This record gives sequence, C-alpha cells and structure tokens, in this order.
Amino acid sequence: MKLTIITNDKNKGKTSYLVNYVLHNKVNGILALSDDTKTFYSATRISDGESKVILDVNYSKKHRIGKFGIDIEAFNWANNYLKTLVDNNKETIVLDEIGQLELYKRGYYKFLAYAKKNYKGHLIISCRKEFVEKIKLFFELEDIKVLDLL
Repeated sequence: MKLTIITNDKNKGKTSYLVNYVLHNKVNGILALSDDTKTFYSATRISDGESKVILDVNYSKKHRIGKFGIDIEAFNWANNYLKTLVDNNKETIVLDEIGQLELYKRGYYKFLAYAKKNYKGHLIISCRKEFVEKIKLFFELEDIKVLDLL
C-alpha cells in the first residue's frame, strides 16, 4: 500500500484540501463534513454523498471524545463501506480524518487495520500534525508521503 498523509493543525484546511482533491480526481472514500459551527461531523461517502453523523455535541452517548458523543453504529457503517472499497480493489481511497479515536482502536480503526493487511492501492488520509508520527508507526510502511499544508 502507498500512504499519503495530509496534515495540518486543527481547523486549518485538511478537509477543504481533500474536498478540492476529490473534485478533480477519481477516488472513493469518506469525507468528514461538518456544519459551520462544528457542532457535528458526518462521515460522507464520496461516491454518492450518503452520510451519517458520527460525532455530535448533542449526543448523549456513553462513548465520547471531548465535547462530542460518538455514534458507534455510524462508524460501523463507514468502516464496512471502506472495507468494500478495499475488497473491490479501488485504486485510491480517501479517509478524512483520523486521529485520537483510531489510536484508541475506535472510530475508523477497524478499517485501518483491515487496509494495512489487505489493501494494495493508494490510501490518502488526513490527520492533525500531533498524530502523524503515531500514524506512521501504526502502518509500518516505507512508502509514506506526508503533505503538510502549513
């Protein structure tokens, strides 16, 4: 697998960069889209725009990260979709955004573990700068490109 990590600090253009990339390239995957106030985040499929809210400040879920409640079923939906992209040998898969949840084996971790073992294409992920080195250690790959959006 070839891995590209798009990175920058919090709220500094990672998703905007990927939205633009998706508009100009034939790719599949998931974008993390939010409202202007960033009170929720949706996992949105690039292929058809279907989305499910994965994090919301108004969720009273037992699983939380910071101010957000986590919808485990929505993450399961996204993980299953991403696994089908690997199984169908999609050339490029985009995943926005990974970080603290995945380092605790939650969020998109199931997909990342599956892709690490089974994917032969190009995976493009975004994450905050503070998580880049840990993500690189997780993948244990020699072919990792890091694009810092500074």
